[in-house]
Amino acid sequence: MTTMNDDYQAYRRHLRTDSQRKRRKRLIRIDFYDVDPEVKAVLDSLRYDAVGGDYSSIINRIVREWAGANSGISSHYKKSVA
Repeated sequence: MTTMNDDYQAYRRHLRTDSQRKRRKRLIRIDFYDVDPEVKAVLDSLRYDAVGGDYSSIINRIVREWAGANSGISSHYKKSVA
């Protein structure tokens, strides 16, 4: 026999998993483990303890700068629209 607390816990578990599923669908995850020592040195030199100093922000800035410098990005890098 389930209790009211068991039902509530099941409901909360459903909410957490549903929220996590939506968050993972919306966010991009990049695993960056096997890094060349030179690349790591560059990333570490750009890192600082404040907003924008985390690896995600650094990679975002690098990609934006690269895209701006390569405004004529070849079709190889563009996502095809079907």
